[in-house]
Amino acid sequence: PPLKSPPMRRPTTPPAPAIPPVTCQLILIGVDQSNAYLRGTALQSRIIQQADVKCLGGGSGGAATTTTAAAVQPVNVTVGSHLMAFAAKWTGVTVSQKASGADDDWGLTFNNVLYLRLRDSVVRDLPYSSRSTLLQCSNCSRFELLNVTLTKLRPAPNNTKPSILFYGPLHATNVSYVSLTNFNCSDVRDAHGWGCVFLQYNTRNVSASAPPALSVVGSSFQGNSITRRGLYGTVHSLKIETASRPVGLGMVVVGPFDPVPLPSTAPLDIFLSGVQAIENSGGFGTLLSVMSNMTMGSMSIVASQFLDNIADASGAAISLMSLVKIIKINATQFEGNTAIYGDGGALFLANGTSVLSIAAKSSFVKNIVEAGHGGAIHAVSGVQVMHLASASYFDENSAAFGNGGAISVDALGALNVTGRSYMSRNVARNGGALYIGGGPTSSITLENGSEFSSNYVTEYGGAVAVAAGRLGQISITGSSALLYNEAQTGGGAIAVLSGDVGRIRLADNSKIAECRTNPSGDGGAVLVAAGNLLHIEVMNGSEVRDNVAVGGSGGAFAAYGNMRAISVIVNGSSSLSGNVAGMHGGVAAFTVPYGIVRLDGANVSGNVATSGNGGAFYLRPPARTDLHRLGETFSVVLVNITLTDNRAGGSGGAIFMAPLPPPPPSKPVGLGPATTRVGEIINADLYLIAVANSTVQRNMAGGAGGAVLATASETSGLRVHFANCTFDANRAGDMALAAAATEEVLTNELVDPGLGGVVAVAGLMDDIQLWPSINAAAQATLSPSSYEPISTASRSCYLAISNSVFTNSSASANGGVLHLTTCTASVDRSLFTNNTAGQSAGAIAMSSLGIPTSTIPEGPAASWWHSLLVRNSTFIGNRARDGGAISTVTSGMVGLYGSVFDSNVALGVHGGAVSARSPLSMSFGHALEISSCRLTSNFAYAYGGAVFTGVMNVVRISNSSFVSNAAQDSGGGFALVMENKDDIARLIHLEISNTEMLRNTATRDGGALYLAAAMLPPAVLHGLTARNNTAARGGVLSMIPPYSWEWMPSVLIFEEYAGDMDFYTREGSVDITGLSEYDHDDGKSLNP
Repeated sequence: PPLKSPPMRRPTTPPAPAIPPVTCQLILIGVDQSNAYLRGTALQSRIIQQADVKCLGGGSGGAATTTTAAAVQPVNVTVGSHLMAFAAKWTGVTVSQKASGADDDWGLTFNNVLYLRLRDSVVRDLPYSSRSTLLQCSNCSRFELLNVTLTKLRPAPNNTKPSILFYGPLHATNVSYVSLTNFNCSDVRDAHGWGCVFLQYNTRNVSASAPPALSVVGSSFQGNSITRRGLYGTVHSLKIETASRPVGLGMVVVGPFDPVPLPSTAPLDIFLSGVQAIENSGGFGTLLSVMSNMTMGSMSIVASQFLDNIADASGAAISLMSLVKIIKINATQFEGNTAIYGDGGALFLANGTSVLSIAAKSSFVKNIVEAGHGGAIHAVSGVQVMHLASASYFDENSAAFGNGGAISVDALGALNVTGRSYMSRNVARNGGALYIGGGPTSSITLENGSEFSSNYVTEYGGAVAVAAGRLGQISITGSSALLYNEAQTGGGAIAVLSGDVGRIRLADNSKIAECRTNPSGDGGAVLVAAGNLLHIEVMNGSEVRDNVAVGGSGGAFAAYGNMRAISVIVNGSSSLSGNVAGMHGGVAAFTVPYGIVRLDGANVSGNVATSGNGGAFYLRPPARTDLHRLGETFSVVLVNITLTDNRAGGSGGAIFMAPLPPPPPSKPVGLGPATTRVGEIINADLYLIAVANSTVQRNMAGGAGGAVLATASETSGLRVHFANCTFDANRAGDMALAAAATEEVLTNELVDPGLGGVVAVAGLMDDIQLWPSINAAAQATLSPSSYEPISTASRSCYLAISNSVFTNSSASANGGVLHLTTCTASVDRSLFTNNTAGQSAGAIAMSSLGIPTSTIPEGPAASWWHSLLVRNSTFIGNRARDGGAISTVTSGMVGLYGSVFDSNVALGVHGGAVSARSPLSMSFGHALEISSCRLTSNFAYAYGGAVFTGVMNVVRISNSSFVSNAAQDSGGGFALVMENKDDIARLIHLEISNTEMLRNTATRDGGALYLAAAMLPPAVLHGLTARNNTAARGGVLSMIPPYSWEWMPSVLIFEEYAGDMDFYTREGSVDITGLSEYDHDDGKSLNP
């Protein structure tokens, strides 16, 4: 559950001591020495102008540890020699001169007062003394200052040697409780060590029932300065490069009284309310500095202002050297504070804190560290839990040469940002808003309209950088956002340079938008450079949009070190849109071995991989043959989505899924997709892409796969499923896009550029050119929604399409819709309309050149396995140079069943609807079967107006109709041509049965049928009807074998033929049986 801020409360005031307070008023005013200060001349001999002390009640009873009330008696006061002349008029005090008797001492000390209340007092216009503090309470257990003013204090101008140190204005020792109410410290200049108050607490005799405390209420500190180290250890060693320099501390300094402090049984609580600290300059903790060896419980700051303060070292507002259990900041402003050489522009925590809570419209604005870390806050030992709540914010803080523009922590347990709080316009080298040096961090949560926005870094993590350690979860919910963050090297919003990320969760109308990395960094929004990214969730109307990796990969997300599974879930009308990568993966670039990317009800649109692959997703599983295969699957599942207007200069206009080539080169951690991990990796057995009930539209690639490119690997098979989808106007081989891609990007050993206007998929062959083929017919018997493969054989590839529509897509080379390389496919109840290819297959292209490892059948009676199975589908108006709708080169069967081919065109060569060839010269394998199909109005520029085949082992056509098809050359309906003279010994089994051929035309030969191959064994034409077909020779059939062998003629067997008798055969090379009533011995034409 989200972390909640602890309630703000004022520390409990210790119970009043048994005796009443001593209440005193002090007026200590010096002679105005301003002219001497300005001229640097000697002080006037008269230092004190007015000195008055009045005390009432209480008294001093010896040691401050006395627990019984002392008799009422005058307060013991010791003074410097300059004050003795005024002491006679003081009341309620016993005055003695300090033992030193020095003439440069004008300080006053209250001695051994259990409970001193100093009120309505002023110390003004005095120089500091090198002999004693101007005002001291020695051995005071409880010290309260009410309406006290320190102002216009300076060092003596004639006593400024470096060896001389001055005491600060006010000092209290052995205290347990101190309060400053309506306290004013202003224009205290060039102080040594501390500027206003130094409080030394009793750490040996502390009562848990009355814990030590400091309360500062309604007080102001303005225009004060500390220029040197001070006495009583009020010094900080400032390191600058290799040298060190001592500096002083702050206006209020808290430290231990005992020379060797013991661990306290009751920690110190500090409460600041209504405090103003303006334009002060100090050394370390300009307003408040808590020294080491103090045990702290809590610090609460309420309704205060820390403005334009400067520290030479760390913490221009507050520095705490001790561990603090809880820090609570409410309704407080830190603005314009600067730490010059140290860390923490406003707040420095040397030993961290358990809880840091910032709430109630608190703000950290324009705080700066000029050389260190943490523009506003730096915690060296880390913070266990941090809250930013109730419209609080960090804005325009800077650590330009360090880490953490707003906050830098060495470690962070959890951060919760809620209630419309934000961190914006912060600047650093790494981690513009937040830098985490190490982990583990359980969570970073933005909720209820909170934001990290417009933060900037010169290296990694525009908003958040995690240098090392596990980050459990980044959660952005309730209309919260990462916006406009920018990094030069990587991770425009978030960079995790080393370590795992458990989950990135974006939910409930939240967004990651317009983040950016320049010029060659990866992860426009999020970079996980060398660790596992386990889960990404984008849910319930959330957006990942317009993020940019200008020259790198992963426009929104990049993860490269994964050895474990990844899960990406996008649902609930969420969107991934307008993201851009200069290289790969417009939305995401992942190098992961297995997992799932599931998009349900989402919009993925307008994403771009300018010069690389994967306009939306770039998925690169490792490809090492020694990986362990344990039945895992790497799945991309898209349901009810719109996948539109994505582009890639390389391949995969929307999705690119292909293994990394082994072995990947080594690169420094976090610098790119080639980064590898050492150790055992579990690799997927199967890559799966499944798309259902979705619209895939206007995706483009300069290379292959206008929408999708996917390949199997040496260790993994590939399955691709499309069901109930609409695909429109996708394109592969777009020259304008390809111009931005390098030759290396466009070159894929399995898939050439310009293939697959919608999808290009590929399996692999082994070293002896065998490919692990999947029987498409057997696979198609499984439930299309189950995605269960009959085999997960490595290298294998299978694609299934059902109930889908493909329109207006194109490829510059082959496969206007689909291109399959060494892959089998099933297409069922789908529509292909107006798709085009520059070379072959306006709709479906298949190239499977190897010998299948499946059982290879021979002859028409064999049990054939299908490499392409098309059932109950329609192909209308598709165009290509060869194979207007389908072009195959495969060693399996191409089966077309119950389908319609209408108005398809082969503009350059053969097969207006279908062109089928065999890949190898062998007498087995390679089959085409057309059954219950209707082929109408198709056109080929050369052969086969409807269907063209090369020399296949088996060609079977049954229960089909060829109507009004045309060929500019020969074979208006069907053409079988032996293109390779070396195929002369091939056995061709041709069967045409129960088929009609009507009104087909050819300019030269065979208006219906053109056979330019030897029919060995005999071709069988059973139940053929041929009417009104026309050609220059053989309106019904023209058969011209490539060789005239009278001793071994081709044989045509007609059975139950009906129709016209316009036949042409080559003389002496063909025997026709079944038409005995015709005389065909002349070898020319057969006429009734």
